[in-house]
Amino acid sequence: MTRILSRGTSNRRLKPGTVAVVGLLFSATIALAGDVDVTACNQTVPSGATGVLVSDLDCSLSYGTYAVVLSNSAKLRLNGFTIRSDADGIDCLGSCRITGPGEVARTLPSCDMQSFIDTYGVFAAGTVTLDQVTFTSWGYATYCGSRLRAKNVVVTGQCLGLVGNYARVSVRDSTITDNLGLGVGGSGSVTVVGSTVTGNFVDVSAARRPRVNASTCQSSVGGASPPPDTWDVCSNP
Repeated sequence: MTRILSRGTSNRRLKPGTVAVVGLLFSATIALAGDVDVTACNQTVPSGATGVLVSDLDCSLSYGTYAVVLSNSAKLRLNGFTIRSDADGIDCLGSCRITGPGEVARTLPSCDMQSFIDTYGVFAAGTVTLDQVTFTSWGYATYCGSRLRAKNVVVTGQCLGLVGNYARVSVRDSTITDNLGLGVGGSGSVTVVGSTVTGNFVDVSAARRPRVNASTCQSSVGGASPPPDTWDVCSNP
């Protein structure tokens, strides 16, 4: 019988050594893209992998150090547990995704009416996606260099809540209440849908008119109307 080769294929066989190398590379790729148990403070989750919290993580760290570091495109599943740190929470070296349910908490409050410590629940260079995460007692619940997407997030008792930069900030089905500074803020577009943003020093801060739908808020800044709702979005959501 004549073997018919499809176009672009060859009947040359790989040498045994080559097969072994290909197998090792394939196995390494699978390992990098798989789940990684997060069991130690200051642990780094590799790029493309998913870190899985297997128990509460209580970290005593030096100032400016993070409990968990996520490489670019890494993910973290809180798995119902809490990350607690006396320094900072999660450092995203690029874009990352953090899913709960679970909590990212600071051991002690970062601010009161007289003082402020610039601590971060999540500090990110790239886009951050949050789902079912509770933040407690941070200077900044989040500070993102690129886009921030938050869904089913609870942010209470921070100095500053969900803060982005010049990219889009999107908040859905979340509760951001009783923070001493901003509730939700960004220098780009800000969208708040199906959420409660109340009791903050300023509920919504935006450089251009934010989109607030099916939500409750009391104050906004950045617009031309009289305070407390200078964008006129909280009184007419």
